[in-house]
Amino acid sequence: MSAPDTLERLRATIRRIERPPVSLEHRPVSLGAPTIDANLPWKGLPMARLHEIAGTAASGFAAALVGRVAASLPPGGLVWCVDPAFCRRFGELYGPGLAAFGIEGERLLLVRPRDRRQVFWAMEEALRCRAVACTVGEIDGASLEQSRRLQLAAEEGGGIGILLRGAKGDSGPLAATTRWSVDALCDERAGAGSRAGTSRSIGPWSADLWRVKGGAPRRWSVRWDERTLSFHDLAALADRADAPARPAHRPDARR
Repeated sequence: MSAPDTLERLRATIRRIERPPVSLEHRPVSLGAPTIDANLPWKGLPMARLHEIAGTAASGFAAALVGRVAASLPPGGLVWCVDPAFCRRFGELYGPGLAAFGIEGERLLLVRPRDRRQVFWAMEEALRCRAVACTVGEIDGASLEQSRRLQLAAEEGGGIGILLRGAKGDSGPLAATTRWSVDALCDERAGAGSRAGTSRSIGPWSADLWRVKGGAPRRWSVRWDERTLSFHDLAALADRADAPARPAHRPDARR
């Protein structure tokens, strides 16, 4: 199938899932972990921006971010552009496993282009659609020029763009507002399907925000909570657990 045919099919599919009209406010999406939100200049993940995620657990972390967007923006659609090379290396996305991240099948559109070039085109087209809240594109090796086009498309559509890279990522220049490298801390649980290793795990992860526009790099140990559909900063949880308990209030029995 030619590239124009693929794009036309994507346009037709997006038109079918569009709801009239969807307004995606440009307010940031909270990650659910106050210590992480506070370190981001926008106090959350900004909309209408491109974000890069690399590392051995990049897919699971990306799915968690999509889940946060889905919970914060119920009307918006979700698009995941699958790279055939990613599937050969890590396996297929597993629908029931994605439910652990709050991703409902009826909201998620999986796009399966034939090659990397078509993945980029499909992602750009989805980002321009104002009915799509979040678009993930598995594009390993995107150029600065390509990332700029994706950023412009995100600004036009208003949703979040997630550029999913390979395990090693790329430290070269990229037009991404945040750049993450995420690896599994331990192989404790695989919660989102069949991709190899812990790339679909619920955590714990080492989430390294190594570049952020207007902010300082930071690294956290995090876990995804299926019940609250939010991230937990494990260090903050440990601090609360170690804090001395407050004495219980006892009402005065004498009046």
